[in-house]
Amino acid sequence: VSTRVRGLSQRREQAVRAVDIDALLAAVQDDLRRTFGHRLSVAVQPAPHPWTVSIDRAVVHHALAALSAEAIEAMPHGGTLTFRTMNVEVGIRRPASPVTARPGRYVRVEISYLTAEPPALSGQHRRDSDDTGVAAIEALRRAGGRVMVETDGHRVASVVLLLPSDGVT
Repeated sequence: VSTRVRGLSQRREQAVRAVDIDALLAAVQDDLRRTFGHRLSVAVQPAPHPWTVSIDRAVVHHALAALSAEAIEAMPHGGTLTFRTMNVEVGIRRPASPVTARPGRYVRVEISYLTAEPPALSGQHRRDSDDTGVAAIEALRRAGGRVMVETDGHRVASVVLLLPSDGVT
């Protein structure tokens, strides 16, 4: 995964097209179950009528897989990884946000998990020295998406992706 994500982060041309986020999350969920099996429970809470995402499908798939793998590494004794989606509109008059995004329509994808210790998206939980999560974030940003980490300061963490949308269901 890390080599593929690094390659995607360096791609100059993106294959931008309409992507069904529910179908993409189902593919990522299958990948995670095959890879981590017994260590992991995966839950998906989709938006009632999610908009399609206008982005390179491969970039989003690899970003979701890499960021999920980082979350799983933060749960050495297993746990539940939850994906939530919702449609959001970022407007000109919106209050300051930790994620700088252009005004427009986005699909928010939240990856949340419960950890044994306060979480960090620094790669500190990874056994190898690859910065796969960082490369995935950079590839996603180049494709027009945005990423932020939210935490309650204790054991619950969420990685939030804002993916550009055309607002079509």
